[in-house]
Amino acid sequence: MYLLIILLPLLGSITSLTLGRFINASFITILNLSLSLLFISISCYEVIFQYSPVYVSLYSFINLELINCNIEFVFDPLSVSMLFIINLISLLVHIYSVEYMSSDPHLPRFLGYLSLFTFMMMLMVTSNNYLLLFLGWEGDLKRLTWYNNNIKFDSLITPPAHRAGGLPFGFYDG
Repeated sequence: MYLLIILLPLLGSITSLTLGRFINASFITILNLSLSLLFISISCYEVIFQYSPVYVSLYSFINLELINCNIEFVFDPLSVSMLFIINLISLLVHIYSVEYMSSDPHLPRFLGYLSLFTFMMMLMVTSNNYLLLFLGWEGDLKRLTWYNNNIKFDSLITPPAHRAGGLPFGFYDG
C-alpha cells in the first residue's frame, strides 16, 4: 500500500502521456490521485495515530565499502502529513484544471505533467537519502522547463534559480 501511494501518480502520468488522446485522461489522473489520497488517509491512521513509522527498502543502489545507498522510502508522521497536503492540493488542482482547460487540446499532456510533478514531490518527501531527494528535485525542474518551453524568459531563468536552490545539497558532507 505504501508504494502505491507514490506510484499511483506516476501510473496516471504515464497513462495520460501515452494514451491520453484515446482515453479520458482526466478521469484516469483524478482516479489515481483519489486512490492515493485514500491510501494516505489510511496510512495517516497507521503512522500518526498508532505511532508506527514505516520504512520501505527496495534494493541497494550503490554498495561500496564506505558508501551504501539504498533505494528506500520513509513514512513517518512528518512525511505522511506532507504527503496528505501535497496530494490533496494536487487533486484539487487537477479537478480545477479539467474544467478550466476543457477547450485546450493539450489537456492530457498537461495532466500528465502535473501528475508527474506530484510524483516527484512525493519522491522528495518520502526519500530516505540525498540521491532520491536530488532525483525528485531535478525531476521537478525538468517538468517545469519542459512544459513552459514557449515562454522564453521563464525557460531561461528557471534552471539557474533551481540550481542555486539545490546548491546546499552539494555542500552536505554528513
